[in-house]
Amino acid sequence: MKRVLIIFTVLLIIITCLISCSANGNIKLIGKWSCELYGSEQIIEFTKDGSFIDHTSGSVNRYLVSGGKIVTYVEDTPESKVAIEYKVKGDILVFGNTEYKKLSGSAVN
Repeated sequence: MKRVLIIFTVLLIIITCLISCSANGNIKLIGKWSCELYGSEQIIEFTKDGSFIDHTSGSVNRYLVSGGKIVTYVEDTPESKVAIEYKVKGDILVFGNTEYKKLSGSAVN
């Protein structure tokens, strides 16, 4: 019985740490980002409620962060998932092979 309790406690600690690390990555990601692409400014936004907004095309989809990748998808359409590697360093987001700069006034909440 003690062994089961110890295993359960260890698993709970691991799960809590994983959730905590994932949430910190999302906080850095939240906001509006801009880049110059195909001769015009492209603006994308990640919201804390899980929305991914492409302001250039006007599309609104969903996103989640998983294993160093942003997975974007159309809600209720599992086959639409696309995983793209990303990194956030200060006010620079590298999303796929494109560098975005955080727009001023795009506060991290």
